Amino acid sequence: MLLFGWDKVGRKMHFFSTCMVCLGAHFSAIWIVVANSWMQTPAGFHIIGDGLKARAEITDFWAMVFSPSSMDRLFHTFVRAWQAGAFLVVSVSAWYLLKNKYENFARSSLRVGLAVGLAASLLQLVSGHRSAQGVAKNQPVKLPRSRGFTNNQPCAVTMFGWVDEKNQKLLGQHTECDH
Repeated sequence: MLLFGWDKVGRKMHFFSTCMVCLGAHFSAIWIVVANSWMQTPAGFHIIGDGLKARAEITDFWAMVFSPSSMDRLFHTFVRAWQAGAFLVVSVSAWYLLKNKYENFARSSLRVGLAVGLAASLLQLVSGHRSAQGVAKNQPVKLPRSRGFTNNQPCAVTMFGWVDEKNQKLLGQHTECDH
């Protein structure tokens, strides 16, 4: 209905199907992020078996769902999706305006896309910072690695950095990381 039903169903049914696709995508993201977060910061389980036969068995479903990193990762994922969707709307609207097509629709969707894109961009600053704080707390050795540092020592997060390909060096790092 969403893709091919524009001329086949009423406006309310088309809007409803659009909302259901959006809701379904969000629910799908929840379980994907919960599974990934549990693999990064497992909670609510115990190990059964030994050696190659060992496996994790969930003992507390809600502890697994709300593992230490799941909510920060979920918020960050949602904000990323809203940001990407908003800028897709902005780009399509701008293309319509450049081609002088559907101008009223393009202007109104451009305004909405820019507003959502701005809000999502600002939220991305918050969610990204919270995600980095969570990694620093729950996986302190992972944070420097994710920023290109190789000495496995916890360190401050750099705001900007770049790679000097010629000398194979990461520039812009803090000196506190060189222990």
